[in-house]
Amino acid sequence: MKHAFLITAHTYFEQLEDIISLLSSSDHYFFVNIDRKANSGGGEFIESCKKKYNNVFFLEGREQMEVAHGGYTQISCTLRLLHKSYDMGCDYFHLISGQDYPCRPNWEFDEFFERNNGKSYMLIDNEDFRNQCMEKKYPSRVKPWYLSDFPHREIKIVNFLVRAFNFVSKRIYFRKMIPNLWGSWNWFSWHRGVAEYVIRAEKEHPKFFRRFHHTCCGDELIFSTLLHGHEEELNIDGTNALRYINWTKKAEGRNHAGSPLTLNDEEYDEIMESGAFFCRKVHPETSRLLIEKLCANIKREKP
Repeated sequence: MKHAFLITAHTYFEQLEDIISLLSSSDHYFFVNIDRKANSGGGEFIESCKKKYNNVFFLEGREQMEVAHGGYTQISCTLRLLHKSYDMGCDYFHLISGQDYPCRPNWEFDEFFERNNGKSYMLIDNEDFRNQCMEKKYPSRVKPWYLSDFPHREIKIVNFLVRAFNFVSKRIYFRKMIPNLWGSWNWFSWHRGVAEYVIRAEKEHPKFFRRFHHTCCGDELIFSTLLHGHEEELNIDGTNALRYINWTKKAEGRNHAGSPLTLNDEEYDEIMESGAFFCRKVHPETSRLLIEKLCANIKREKP
């Protein structure tokens, strides 16, 4: 069984290489987009990995993307990585970032998906939470018109103008609601059957995908909207993304607006008890002791 790890990253390249090294195994393949706006270390990282690994593939040249937080480019990048790995015949597709650290040994990971072959994992809102979000949160993401993907946002004045436009636009609803809208985390572990369904839908229903252009954080909406109602047909567990992400805990210096808790060793026991295969967000310094514990667990020998 061939596993594809779809990775989007823009920084912490030493940590990213550690993640690739820890996950490296026979039949594990990596498909990576290093953000075009990353500093010069991105190019050096690509060249270094190409020399060390024969199972790591990068989006390069015109394929390589500049990704804007909250923009449609996040969706485009996921689809581009999905196409590349699907065309290479992979069986499972795991979307992670450069701050998503593995939690368990590769043998345990492989055995889990062998036992559950054909089943996919992601998080789709339950009905109560979805209804709550539909009152304000989701309409504010898809009814206004956002310019998050506007080019050259590394220029301060351009970024300021885009942020100002988005601030005003968020308060003016230009567009109709997207029908049957459902939310989720954007991180998933999909079997090939789900990947095929998404790729086919992209080709057959381009209008659906175009409607998510100029939305805010549409990556947390588009795939759950597309797949909701097909969970049984596609064998999707929509209650478990196999990721540990903590949105509720408050800890000084580890909370950032719009982001989950940056994890440290205090969360190690919770991560292990959750059964997750990945945890986020992990920072090279803040999470140093956690990383040491995770590495020790990942390197456990099979009993």
